[in-house]
Amino acid sequence: MSSVEGGLHSSGRHADHLGNGGDGQPPRRRRLEHVTCHQQSTTIRTGAGDGRRARSRGEVMAGRAIRRRRRLLVAGVLVTALTVSACSGSAGRPTSNGTIMTVTAGASGAYVENFNPFVPSQAQPGIAGTVFETLSFFNMAERTPPTPQLATATEFSDGGKKLTITTRRGVTWHDGTPFSAADVAFTFDTIRKRPELNSNGLTISSVTATDDDTVVMTFPGPAYSELWRIAGRTLIAPEHVWAKIPDPAKELNPEPIGTGPFTLASFTPQTFLLRKNPRYWEKGKPAIDGMRFISFSDNTSANQSLLAEQIDWGSTFVPDPQKNWVSKDPATHLVPSTGIYQTSFVPNTTT
Repeated sequence: MSSVEGGLHSSGRHADHLGNGGDGQPPRRRRLEHVTCHQQSTTIRTGAGDGRRARSRGEVMAGRAIRRRRRLLVAGVLVTALTVSACSGSAGRPTSNGTIMTVTAGASGAYVENFNPFVPSQAQPGIAGTVFETLSFFNMAERTPPTPQLATATEFSDGGKKLTITTRRGVTWHDGTPFSAADVAFTFDTIRKRPELNSNGLTISSVTATDDDTVVMTFPGPAYSELWRIAGRTLIAPEHVWAKIPDPAKELNPEPIGTGPFTLASFTPQTFLLRKNPRYWEKGKPAIDGMRFISFSDNTSANQSLLAEQIDWGSTFVPDPQKNWVSKDPATHLVPSTGIYQTSFVPNTTT
């Protein structure tokens, strides 16, 4: 998707690290804290009206904080995650089933029951970081080390040709099966054997689980620049489920089993509900009881629902955001942004 000059566009394909802001407090008890991008790992932070510029490539994002009716629009940012919006009380909307956050990915049309972690670009929005997780979380907008997720450590050796991954203990899949290094090795070995699944262009020569907590990968050459794609962009799949599937590229996976903070509770072409995972490994998270995704046939109806506060977060194209949003509410902040690019320095080892 390309950006449109004078417009606002966002992509709500993935969610990263939903829950609290890291201090155990429900996200809606504070102002808009952060927007995370799984693909670009972008973070946007705002205070009482100020905004830190976050940069990504080509497109733009609309986040909104309902508390005190403060709104933030970021032009020029591709955000592929869910924003935990802020509201008095707690996140989402109190219901008989708990606090549910209502979200939309804009003009998605009817949903297809596809939750395949090996082909996330074709799966439903919101599976990354919610249902399935990566080894680490990379924040491309700040100079901070990766945040450990399913891996607690990664270390290169042999001139970058060997990567040792230490996996997290105490994690279980949604069905109660213990997570282990074997699941990580299986995921990457499946990608290695099937080029059609290697969307991140990984150059893995071999991958082995040497024990329950350790995975060793080897590469034909230095692979330092691949760490983000290995640890930050690859969703880990359960071996005990996917080893039985003959063609992972074609599997829709209508009953997804992940390690993430949410599980799939219900699905229709118009809406699907993710419920809080009671087995989640990170204590105190998620801080909400669920997320309900709503489909829209066009951006106009999605924007109208967002403005009417019928949804808590929206990702959609907004024509002329200055006129249609900022001028109508002084609490709305438009933050222009240019592209964020990942620059990798790769040593020349051949000449």
